[in-house]
Amino acid sequence: TPYLPTPKSKKKTMSGPIRAGVYGPREDVDKTSADYPAVKVRYASYEQIEKRALIHQQDSGDITKDFLKYDEVPQITNFSRSSMPPGQSVDRHVHESKYEIFEVLSGSGEFCVWEIGADANAKPKETFPLEKDVVVTVGPKEPHSMRTLEDSDGPLVMTYIGIVAPEK
Repeated sequence: TPYLPTPKSKKKTMSGPIRAGVYGPREDVDKTSADYPAVKVRYASYEQIEKRALIHQQDSGDITKDFLKYDEVPQITNFSRSSMPPGQSVDRHVHESKYEIFEVLSGSGEFCVWEIGADANAKPKETFPLEKDVVVTVGPKEPHSMRTLEDSDGPLVMTYIGIVAPEK
């Protein structure tokens, strides 16, 4: 069982699992601050988290694991890792009210961004190579897609985070 050492004890067990591989803070831990909501997840083990398909592309297969899901940390929609095999793509899509930040851990691919409101036949306004240590950011309402190159030396592995856009 995961634990957090404290000055008062040698080992304190965290609360029970929220889901496979993901644990909340110990019950005896106070909120972060009276001014801010507390986090709901304290610890997550990648090896134990269950895989899932992409929410906006259910035919993607089980390629994603979520360290954090919506509202487990305020303003964060997800903190996830995806592993896309060579030749796989994520179709062009839009998030109405969130930013996304992608970090490439391994593999190679391509990331495309279109003008906001571009029609389905429009060409991307930007195309970026995806390779280790590259970070790509998209904003709310920016259509985007990604794909793993056929000749990628293994899957395209990316960690990504979704952040709720501020209200206008």
